Amino acid sequence: MCQPKPKVGILVSQYDHCLVDVLQRFRRGELAIDVPVIVSNHRQPSGELELPFSCFPVSGEKFKQEQQVLDVLHTAEVELVVMAHDTCRY
Repeated sequence: MCQPKPKVGILVSQYDHCLVDVLQRFRRGELAIDVPVIVSNHRQPSGELELPFSCFPVSGEKFKQEQQVLDVLHTAEVELVVMAHDTCRY
């Protein structure tokens, strides 16, 4: 019996190489997940995502921005959040 794939929302930082790695693994079937939404506080990463993407820039109203992110994740019925975030500063 097949288990349903968990719905995973991906939060991405300004640098998208971590996102690219996760999406490559997803597309190759290495990750048994569904990705209903990708969310960032920066512009859309370069290239075609072929997945729903939402951008909520951080403004003076951090609480409002965080609530928008939570609303998108809730609407997409996300069960798990993955942060494709680069901690290195270039």
